[in-house]
Amino acid sequence: MHGLTRLDWIYRFNSNHDNPNSVEEIDFLSTLDTNDSSAYLLLANRSSPALISAKFGNVVGLCTSHDRRLILHGTAVVAGECIRSNTPQSVLPIYGELPGRVFCPLKDLERLRSNDLPNAVLDDESQKKFLEGRAFVKRLHLGIRSSRKSAVKSLSRTDDSLKQCQRFRAWSFLRNTDPSP
Repeated sequence: MHGLTRLDWIYRFNSNHDNPNSVEEIDFLSTLDTNDSSAYLLLANRSSPALISAKFGNVVGLCTSHDRRLILHGTAVVAGECIRSNTPQSVLPIYGELPGRVFCPLKDLERLRSNDLPNAVLDDESQKKFLEGRAFVKRLHLGIRSSRKSAVKSLSRTDDSLKQCQRFRAWSFLRNTDPSP
């Protein structure tokens, strides 16, 4: 997967009457990035959609679904804070004029050969649960930032991440919630 160590988020594109071909939308966004134009994902029409909490540098898997499986078509890196505005000029052709919506800026879009999302990223059961719901964004890792650069973390970062994970699990236990994605 082009040196991808892991994804922080999954964004599932859905086909609908306004956009019947989700793969074309992914291709369009990838073209924008290669032409030095700004690429943006349209987020859910809510006051605080899920991907709004993505951090600069988070890696997003660009997926569709077929037969209760996620299909990974590409990846992108979050290029900054999400914005609430009218549709940015660069993505008007795919989203149309939408006032006051939330958009996530992207960079380094990488169009991959379309394949099933690996079980190492999200196992079959978790994919089925995700696809049964109404959500189209899933956060994969809480509190631990990743990148596409290296599969190996330094020991000090691993120790810090482990401590952070232990604190989160303790907090989740106290709140009686499941800390696993």
